[in-house]
Amino acid sequence: MTLAESELLDEPTFVERLKEVRHRDEVGELLVRFASRYLSRVCLFAVHRRRVVGWMARGQAVVVDDVQSVEISLDESPLLQDVAETGRAYIGPVPAASESLLRALSDPPPLEVAVVPVRVKERTVALLMGTTPASCRWPCPWASSS
Repeated sequence: MTLAESELLDEPTFVERLKEVRHRDEVGELLVRFASRYLSRVCLFAVHRRRVVGWMARGQAVVVDDVQSVEISLDESPLLQDVAETGRAYIGPVPAASESLLRALSDPPPLEVAVVPVRVKERTVALLMGTTPASCRWPCPWASSS
């Protein structure tokens, strides 16, 4: 599904709406809508007890049910483990060990990916993953994080 421009959030709107949220699902929806300004496919994964669980998704050729069926240990994906533990975003080629997980974004998996940690009180609570960072409308807000 292609997002209408009216569904995408600019940074000031994102920040303002973030101040008003009452539930974690609202935070997730705002994150996905904001990231969709920059990335063609966006998936949000919850991180809890070293498990990564598919939560929300939007974008070209993304099947939400496929994303929500993902549940793996951080130990199974060196890429996600590194981002979750260090708190640093990754933007670059897809490591071979992560290819099967990234099929949730699309099939065939993307060549490049952005993985951004969502942190609360120094702890990663979610991972935002998106494709096509090479064609982002720069500057992406997290580009300096990698």
